[in-house]
Amino acid sequence: MSIDDLKKLPSLTEQEKQIIKQARATPTDDCPAMTAEELKEFRPWYAKNKKRPLFA
Repeated sequence: MSIDDLKKLPSLTEQEKQIIKQARATPTDDCPAMTAEELKEFRPWYAKNKKRPLFA
């Protein structure tokens, strides 16, 4: 979807705006913290098939 496509979308209704205002964050208290080593394993979807550098 391009910026031009986004500009063509209809404006939000008042009901949709209220839903957005009432939205709350999802609690993540039960999710364990990840170490830097574990986080290195995550890569963007477009980099999945690219070779990783030997030294990061």
